[in-house]
Amino acid sequence: MKDKSGPDLIFDLAFTKKDGCYDLWSAGRKHFAHWDIQKGKKQKGIYNRVSGQTSHSCVTSCPSGGAYSGGSNSKVHIWEERTLKQVVDCHKGFCGAIKWVEGSLYSGGKDGIIN
Repeated sequence: MKDKSGPDLIFDLAFTKKDGCYDLWSAGRKHFAHWDIQKGKKQKGIYNRVSGQTSHSCVTSCPSGGAYSGGSNSKVHIWEERTLKQVVDCHKGFCGAIKWVEGSLYSGGKDGIIN
């Protein structure tokens, strides 16, 4: 699959860790998107009044099929496909790194703290 992201700058990509699924997420300036590889579709993230739109510098996925992104608003965003389900305050300043490892989520931010 090859598709343009439009005017959206992409800072990070994460493929799903869910068995038998080939989705991925992209994170970037003022955007978060879910890409369904099998259908060849890109869909922008839906914020649903959970949080205002922000830039996302990083993204990771977990085995259940969800994704987590680090925002310039200092929060970790929890996604189900393209829908934002929850935000968690984690840092002071932007969240610049995020990783799912063996059942745990780790994030790092401008504040120099790893959560």
